[in-house]
Amino acid sequence: MANMIEAGVSYLVGAMAAAAASIVSLTRDSGPYSSTTSDVTATIGSSEFDALDLGGVLIDETRTVDFMIQVSDYIIAGEIAEPARGDVVTTTYGSTDVSYIVTSPGGGRPAWQYSDRGRSLYRIHTTEITET
Repeated sequence: MANMIEAGVSYLVGAMAAAAASIVSLTRDSGPYSSTTSDVTATIGSSEFDALDLGGVLIDETRTVDFMIQVSDYIIAGEIAEPARGDVVTTTYGSTDVSYIVTSPGGGRPAWQYSDRGRSLYRIHTTEITET
């Protein structure tokens, strides 16, 4: 049964990319070295995170722009890599380039997570940093 479910998830991930994909570039600046990978297919979404105090009162609300990218497409310096805080994802809306930085939404949450059980798709949390 697991193989049938994994096959279904794989099909849906491909259909999502075909129907709602954007082309982005990925940049990692590691000290004196910088690596950029262009023409990566991503599906753009969003997430909302709430932080509550001990009494259950809302103290913080965070919204992220999320990029769903195939693990095999997340290439940094020629190698498949995990997303890292500080990586930059850039996409174009019309004639405007918009850059987003990979960041943790707070509360000890990770900056990314796998979006499927088969671990073939990253869901990467970001916030906007520039618009040119």
